Amino acid sequence: MRPNFILLSLGLVAWQSHASPVYMLRPISEAYSYGIAINDLGDAVITSNGVGSSLVFADGSKVALDFSGRAINSQGDVAGYVYGDNLFTLKMQSQSGPIDVQTPINRWIVVNAINEKGVFAGTQHPLLFLDHAYYYDNGYVQLNDDGYRGSFAYDINDSKMTVGSVYDNMNEYPAFWNVDGQLTVIQDQAISRGYATNVNNSGAVVGVFDRFDGTESAFLYQDGIFTDLNFPLAWAGSFTQALINDKGEMVITAMNTATGQIQPFYSFGGETVALPTFSYDQGYSVATGINNNGQIIGYSLDWNIYNPRAVIWDPDSYQAVPEPSSFAALAVGLGALAFIRRRSHQT
Repeated sequence: MRPNFILLSLGLVAWQSHASPVYMLRPISEAYSYGIAINDLGDAVITSNGVGSSLVFADGSKVALDFSGRAINSQGDVAGYVYGDNLFTLKMQSQSGPIDVQTPINRWIVVNAINEKGVFAGTQHPLLFLDHAYYYDNGYVQLNDDGYRGSFAYDINDSKMTVGSVYDNMNEYPAFWNVDGQLTVIQDQAISRGYATNVNNSGAVVGVFDRFDGTESAFLYQDGIFTDLNFPLAWAGSFTQALINDKGEMVITAMNTATGQIQPFYSFGGETVALPTFSYDQGYSVATGINNNGQIIGYSLDWNIYNPRAVIWDPDSYQAVPEPSSFAALAVGLGALAFIRRRSHQT
């Protein structure tokens, strides 16, 4: 094999790429509905007409739920709550039917997430007392507030690592509890206040925070390192989320500085893609969940007629984007080839 062919081959082998998705927007329900959660099968939980919830399967069929569904896993377990007698009471349903969940007396209980093992997490509020994060694994486990006044839980992974926030008299701070229930408050010189909203099975935590200058952004906390993702957040509904799946793909609802529109952004491998939205004069779109296949659920709202619609963003196709290191490797191979060819002409 000739040396120049070897060098060129090395350069081409080093040419690597990652997939940058091209997303398609798909409504999954009628008007006045919100997309809440999606599992890895593409089954989704939505709320409709301001009352009740539905389970929308990947094939488009629907099943009505008799409670407010808030989370779903790939086993078909749906967790949520009902409101009655001035209390929120937990409800859970599997593919085979309802699951009995014992709710403590005189407590408001909400659920925000469920993992693949059927363990769910949320916040409980004893009457006349403060909020406390919990998870439910064949019984309630109240998570340690470690001297703070109260806490919230927003997500849980398969190891029962739970993320949310703690608060004192002044502020709310992003936090997580490890599998042993040990509390870690995410502190950085950039954080004024904030909360953690999502965690994947590698323990990567994402959330949102206020800087001390009053601006807002999203963050990634992984292996003890805090990273400001520099997304210009904007008010979108009552709860702005940062999302992450097990592949490390992230979705943040933020202000599009080019258009002034609030919409979700997909971010992975150094590439950021603005997700498509409906053409509203006044409105916004919000992402509420992402599964491990890259499907994103949320809703899009038109302020002119207040008409929210549950939607899914599907990664319809992928466009190869060369890694920066690939350019360098290919350049080395081509450069070496040019040098050899020049030497051969001289001799």
